[in-house]
Amino acid sequence: MQLGRLDHETTANVGMIEGGSAVNVVPDHCLLRGEVRGRDEVKLAAQLEHMLEALALAAAETGVDVEVDVHEDFHGYRHAPDALPLRIANAAMAEVGAQRTSHRRWRRLGQQRVQTRVVFPL
Repeated sequence: MQLGRLDHETTANVGMIEGGSAVNVVPDHCLLRGEVRGRDEVKLAAQLEHMLEALALAAAETGVDVEVDVHEDFHGYRHAPDALPLRIANAAMAEVGAQRTSHRRWRRLGQQRVQTRVVFPL
């Protein structure tokens, strides 16, 4: 599964792995929590599909069941250069003498959260 910074606007990670009931017992389940974030809806969908395929393949190869729950927290969006929020921000920056350090526009990232439960056969 490809994770980390995938390109200049897309990242993916599995940040939480939980499972088992004791340190000396093979766990009967494992819970993974991950996410994919980015600005391009097509890239987001492709990375999410890649992650889901990797989970399904790993489950099939090891003989376990996998349940996947995907939540879309929000869609990415971009403001036009003359949009009101940017005009307000630019005016505030100019008032305090701040300068831009990047040519990027302000953007909110689209985000998909992936929660997976792997159930091991007994």
